[in-house]
Amino acid sequence: MIKKGKFLKKTVIINRGIPASGKSSIAKEIVSVLCVNGFDAVSCSTDDFFISNGEYHFDETKLREYHLKNQDRFYQALKNGCELVICDNTNLEPWEAKPYYNMAKEFEYKVILMDFKTRKLEDHIAAQTNYDYKHNIPKEIVQSMYERYDKYEELTKKSSYPTYRLPKREYNEDTQQVEIVDEPSELFYYDELIKIASDDYEKVKAIVGNMILKKMRDYDFNEIQLIPHRYKLIIQEFEKRADKTLTAYDLKPLLNKSIKQIERYVEDLQNEFHNIISLKSGKKNAFKLVDSFDVFLEAFKQFNQFDELIYLAQKSNPKLFKKLEYQTVTEDDIYLFKNSIFEQVENIQIFNILKQAIADHEYRNIQFKDQETFMTIKPIKLVFTDNNWYLAYVDESDHLQLGRVNFIDKLVYSKDKITYQKTTVEKHLKNLIYNLQNANTRFDTEKQIATLKASPSIAKYFDKNMKKFLSSQKFLRKEDDGSVVFTVEYTHDLEILPFVQKWLPDLIIIEPKELQEIYKQKLQITLTHYSL
Repeated sequence: MIKKGKFLKKTVIINRGIPASGKSSIAKEIVSVLCVNGFDAVSCSTDDFFISNGEYHFDETKLREYHLKNQDRFYQALKNGCELVICDNTNLEPWEAKPYYNMAKEFEYKVILMDFKTRKLEDHIAAQTNYDYKHNIPKEIVQSMYERYDKYEELTKKSSYPTYRLPKREYNEDTQQVEIVDEPSELFYYDELIKIASDDYEKVKAIVGNMILKKMRDYDFNEIQLIPHRYKLIIQEFEKRADKTLTAYDLKPLLNKSIKQIERYVEDLQNEFHNIISLKSGKKNAFKLVDSFDVFLEAFKQFNQFDELIYLAQKSNPKLFKKLEYQTVTEDDIYLFKNSIFEQVENIQIFNILKQAIADHEYRNIQFKDQETFMTIKPIKLVFTDNNWYLAYVDESDHLQLGRVNFIDKLVYSKDKITYQKTTVEKHLKNLIYNLQNANTRFDTEKQIATLKASPSIAKYFDKNMKKFLSSQKFLRKEDDGSVVFTVEYTHDLEILPFVQKWLPDLIIIEPKELQEIYKQKLQITLTHYSL
């Protein structure tokens, strides 16, 4: 029998990139996805030690001290068996990344070097003082880093050594300076290299967490010495198949055992190691290698008794719906989830017609219960947000809209057009995936930024690293009295005011004044309803 265990490939990610290249945002996204899936993950950045009262204050004299503190924190995470540990530093030269690589290998972690390509130099310089970043790193230091990034990038390629020689640099503890050593520089060490181009940043950010999780789950079974050889052969044979499906007859030439004995081997795997489901292939028993969540996701996409599936899943594992937020973020998915499911669909027939229309890129005419009618719309996704189902569609004026599914009265084919090209809605799909915050998001309106303050009594819910209530929420600082100041983006006052009202009277609008006035007027009108 196989020894039970998670068998998740413990992984270290070493980031490489100059300030404002998106390293920390990607690191946070990866950690978030791993944690949602029940694994331990942590990001270790030297920058954390420069933050005081919610603000970043760079001090070059403290740099070495804080680097050592970060290395110690990183080491402790590895020692404690954390399944994913990220070094979120600039690591522009091999000597900077090497201590983290050595620690990773000491504890037998796989190492991924994640290299963030630079944008234009002026973009990185401008970002130092912008509202979101505010690191205020001097221009000359950013420029120096920019040059070092380009100079040493060649050493991220294993094929470049030893023909490409750059001077080796390392930190001298006696002089407390980085000095050139009279020998060629080493390469960056890693098991896998991932390069992220600035043009692809947003696209990568949307999928990177699941991408890393998949890499951690796709174990090289030759590395696991506890697994008997026959089980490794079976898993490897599964992986060779495009559909990940086998019968015992497929494995017989490989294992030279009886059909019943081979099926027992697969059942061992099925029960104690990988996720394998039983199928029928004609009269033969067949088996398919899957991720447990893939089973649910596939059923979710195909199952027509929609409410029954929701009920069963909620009863067995409500966390599945949280995972849907991370698994349905591609443009090809029919669904997009922003929170867990509570609303029942009143008309399953309409819901299933919408599913088919989205999958086949078909035009439809829809009429809502208030008689409002829209002709030749392009249905693009079923969205669950604010505890309600919505249809995201593109109207005749090429505007992205949301319509409540339970408010749809009639849904018929368009007489004028049959199907639309997916390329005509790609910009709207991206807009929906990246910018939807709640049902009141306006997709054709410029975003504004509101600054809010949570009073000390509720400040803990808005503190740094706490769960965000709105996707655009960004921590700014903690005040001396214990209150927390943060920002959120919004496209319409209704996108944010219900959220503020929910925390009445402990959430205060600081800026902009216009939003503050709208809120005050609503409160005054509310008070008139209770006047004696």
